[in-house]
Amino acid sequence: MALSFGISFAPNHPREVSEWCRASEEAGFERIGMVDSQAIYRELYISCVAGMQATQSIQLGPRVTNALTRHPTVTASALLTLNELAPGRDISQIGLLEILDIARNQRSGHAPPAAYAVPPVDRLTTQMYESWRACCANRTLRDLLAEST
Repeated sequence: MALSFGISFAPNHPREVSEWCRASEEAGFERIGMVDSQAIYRELYISCVAGMQATQSIQLGPRVTNALTRHPTVTASALLTLNELAPGRDISQIGLLEILDIARNQRSGHAPPAAYAVPPVDRLTTQMYESWRACCANRTLRDLLAEST
């Protein structure tokens, strides 16, 4: 199994994102993940489009998008559009554990909006952990990579 590399960027001016993505593809990276933080950076999906239009084959998409601040239908529509723009090149992940941590501890200082029902966090976190443990047991990342070859 060959080792591959990806890189992450925070959305910035679309022209700069285009340049960064083009340079990353030319340098041999296979994936680019964009950070999703509407309060700090520019719009994630516009940056992804700029990056896809500037490249030919590199996979690109949200490194982790936030399912609490972006409605699931908006995220689904954006991801579908990215796939239509560059079929097979979009990558995406939805971050739930960060949301659960915020809901449980409010460490970031942001309480979940009252309009969003947050299920019992401890039960949901336990279920997610049990699912992960059933899949991966006590294997390390090295073990999982070795098994995939």
